Amino acid sequence: MQNVFIEKPYKFVPAIAATWPQSMYCRLGLYKRELRRRQGVVDFECRNLDRLRDSLAAGHGVMLTPNHPRMADPMLMCHLARSVPCNFYAMASWHLFNQGWLHFWVLRLMGAFSVNREGLDRQAVDYAIEILQNAERP
Repeated sequence: MQNVFIEKPYKFVPAIAATWPQSMYCRLGLYKRELRRRQGVVDFECRNLDRLRDSLAAGHGVMLTPNHPRMADPMLMCHLARSVPCNFYAMASWHLFNQGWLHFWVLRLMGAFSVNREGLDRQAVDYAIEILQNAERP
């Protein structure tokens, strides 16, 4: 069970910029077992990949905004990352970074950075804008 109420003050947590951990995780398909066992996802389909590939090839900054109705959605982005192929940054709720040291480091290695959903988090917004401006990865 996740601890959603954190008693310590919010502090921005940046992503680790290295792309190899995310690439290896997606290439090896480690997410598929988790999706199948814990989330019940057995199949997927990615549509209009040519549009994303064209935008990336043109050097555009891309922001993907899944509607995120299920806990499986962040892991499903691995299917997209593997199909395109590319790496992603992800904006994640700050409480997820407070679920233990292993969870903290895995999130950061996978390209996640924190956002305070309960208030105005200017640092997270500025970080996201910088990522888009530099067109580092969607």
